[in-house]
Amino acid sequence: MIYCSERPALSLREYGNTKSMKKSSDIHNEDKAAFSSGSPEQADSLPVAPVRESEVDKSEPNEALFGVILIFCLIVSLIAATGYFGLAGYRYFKRVQAEKAIPSIEALPKAEVAEPVPETSAPVEKEVTTPPAPSPEVVAVDKKTLSIKILNGGAAKGLAGTYAEKLKAAGFSKTIVGNAFGDYAGQTLYYAKGQSAGADAIKAEVMKSYPSLIVKEAPAGDKDASAATYVLILGR
Repeated sequence: MIYCSERPALSLREYGNTKSMKKSSDIHNEDKAAFSSGSPEQADSLPVAPVRESEVDKSEPNEALFGVILIFCLIVSLIAATGYFGLAGYRYFKRVQAEKAIPSIEALPKAEVAEPVPETSAPVEKEVTTPPAPSPEVVAVDKKTLSIKILNGGAAKGLAGTYAEKLKAAGFSKTIVGNAFGDYAGQTLYYAKGQSAGADAIKAEVMKSYPSLIVKEAPAGDKDASAATYVLILGR
């Protein structure tokens, strides 16, 4: 009886691959037996499995990256150490300069002791007496000879006559009254040129009643001021 195999027929290429795999397996078994027997000659003659290029390529970039990182860390450490020691040296230099700038106690100048100044008595100022100013000569004036005219220049009606009687009682007997051409403010005594002595005598009496009396020399051409040698105008 003839039995047919259920396995599918292999192509020529598949058959070759299967055959090569069997040979590789046989070689591996032989190598394993030789290594276990302990023969050095056989171990040296064993074939070495080839290393794949992809594994070598993967290890080389890792080693290069590690080297770059190591060099970078060394550079950073060197820079940090340089900066630290440089800063420390600068601080030490500044401290030494500051200590040199501060003078020592021995170098400080000693305070000079001021010598006592002998007390001297202040000079006594002599009192200078100034002679009294000579008093102005008082010219004796006879009140009875002074010609006075009192004009009502805006004052109350009849005031000029009333005050004329008062001056007559004081010794000014030549006193007459009248009305001014215009109205005036206050009280004013006019006197003719060169008659200031008589005006002073009249002023002393009139100021008892009118302290704000004004005394003036009669201006030329003024009818009211020139009506007499002495004119007293009683205004508002």
